[in-house]
Amino acid sequence: MKVFPIGITQGNINQLIEIVQESLGYSPTRGLDAAGLDIKDPAAFLSILKLDNKPLDTLRQKSAIWEHFSISFIVVVPADVIIGLANLGNIKIFSKAGKREYVAILSGTMAEWYDVILAGCSPKTDSDVRLLTSNILLCFDRVGFREIFSKFEHIIQSDSSIILGVNRGN
Repeated sequence: MKVFPIGITQGNINQLIEIVQESLGYSPTRGLDAAGLDIKDPAAFLSILKLDNKPLDTLRQKSAIWEHFSISFIVVVPADVIIGLANLGNIKIFSKAGKREYVAILSGTMAEWYDVILAGCSPKTDSDVRLLTSNILLCFDRVGFREIFSKFEHIIQSDSSIILGVNRGN
């Protein structure tokens, strides 16, 4: 099983700052430093889209603003894993059969991925599908989106998959 992020919304942050300052009279990036977010990270762009200078709140609470941010992955997995993933939510899937496995492009908004990851990192989910969603979750963490799932306990299973446990209340 292979999982790699291949596309992440990269907005024109300078244009966003300029328009918000001009129209609303403040910078939408004021809260980034206090939140420990680097303006160059993809998570920073998503975190300022609500224009309220509460970047951690924006990342920790699913909202309609997450529909304005998309992420795509390329994965190499068996066909049954793709079918299992398709049954978890509304992400877009394009796949092509290889010699033994499928290569698939998976795309969705942050809101769609949130729902798929929560469903996939459940003890009720098939272990291979859970392993794929766990690997996607780890990719989110690596590219700066740890806050999205920070309110859930991450319980590592013997097969290296992750079950998202009890809400920590963040």
